[in-house]
Amino acid sequence: MRASGLAEIAKVLQTTPNYLLGFADNNDGFADEALGLLRDVKDQSVREILLKQIMALIWKMYCFCPYIDL
Repeated sequence: MRASGLAEIAKVLQTTPNYLLGFADNNDGFADEALGLLRDVKDQSVREILLKQIMALIWKMYCFCPYIDL
């Protein structure tokens, strides 16, 4: 696939070509902030609960994104 085609698909999906290629793209800082919060929690059971909540939030965002066909 040409880079221009990938860029066009990314534009339609309102994302970046790096995201479509599987590269981390943390423009909004959400992942960095979530990771920072998880690192600050010392209790392993609380950390696991928070991680599950973050994963559920991400899944919910994917399910309701009109540009992703699941």
